[in-house]
Amino acid sequence: MQAHQNEQEDRCPKLQAFIPPQLQSEEESVHLIRPRKPLSPLTASKSHQELHKELRMTHNRLDRLTHRKSELQQVLEKRKWDQKKKASRDQEEAKRNRSPFHQELLRRHHRLEKQREELEFLRVKERLRRTATLDAGEKEV
Repeated sequence: MQAHQNEQEDRCPKLQAFIPPQLQSEEESVHLIRPRKPLSPLTASKSHQELHKELRMTHNRLDRLTHRKSELQQVLEKRKWDQKKKASRDQEEAKRNRSPFHQELLRRHHRLEKQREELEFLRVKERLRRTATLDAGEKEV
């Protein structure tokens, strides 16, 4: 096999110059100069760059015009947005401007709800006790 490789090297010595050497470590690859694509004189020219910029701007302008919503749809969306904004503002204002009387009523209402929940819990607990004692009494009989 080595003899075959040696024969190929002898036949094509010019090709060996184009084969890149094996990199032995990453440190060597850091110091190598990377090849860059050469700049085209056409794209580097100022007039070409200005033309390309103008084409992009025109394309963007046309794109916005074609995707624009109808005037009626824009007005309806704005009206809907304004209504939502006004409703949220009214809710916030209503929360802030409650009278002391209304606040006291709310406190009492919450307190009564808690008491009802506690009383319901006690009633259920008492029923469970009764059924447990009745079940125990029936088993003994």
